[in-house]
Amino acid sequence: MISNVKKVFLKAPSRLQLFREIAVGIPLPPTPIITRWGTWIEAANYYAENFEVIKEVLNQLDPEESQSIKEAQSILRKKGIKEDLIFIRGNLACISVAITKLEERGLPLQESISITEEVVSSLSELKKRDFINKLKEVLLKNTGYQQLKNISEVLQNQAVLNETNQHFSPTDVTDLKFAPIVSCDVERIFSQYKNILAYNRRKFTFEHLFRHVIIKCNQQFFT
Repeated sequence: MISNVKKVFLKAPSRLQLFREIAVGIPLPPTPIITRWGTWIEAANYYAENFEVIKEVLNQLDPEESQSIKEAQSILRKKGIKEDLIFIRGNLACISVAITKLEERGLPLQESISITEEVVSSLSELKKRDFINKLKEVLLKNTGYQQLKNISEVLQNQAVLNETNQHFSPTDVTDLKFAPIVSCDVERIFSQYKNILAYNRRKFTFEHLFRHVIIKCNQQFFT
């Protein structure tokens, strides 16, 4: 449903105008990013909040005008679609909230682990076990998460270093106090590296790279 409704309003000024006339004060349907799961849950929340209005707008459109309109109208008529949106909004919204929190820079390891465990706890309360089973499966396979979870407990004096973490010195463990458990910081620097290491930098030396790194660090910590 989300992808089809997105297509309906993509590069369609007349449809956007109709939407603004009917759905006064309601933002346009969101455009989720394929690789960012949280944006899809946020989109589902949007449709749950504005289901009737979106349905009214789509019903005003001619299904013969495009395939996306026909498919979107057909999906909205399906039994259970509203109930699915209600379920997502009521039970899975915590995932997108947690993802947003985990994307913050400088988050203490203890807080990051706590956010993740809160999601585990929330999903564990659902009678439908598919979600919690999948999450637990992913976390169990992620040995790095298990290591960081143990280190977080050690930093709080609630556990001892397990066998996997025995090689860490006390200094190593304390240095992990603000270790991120997601890769957002790594992903953020891709575009920066692309700009710095552009192919047309013919006379780019190590000294230039050194100065660029200093500038980027200053931007991160003092802006």
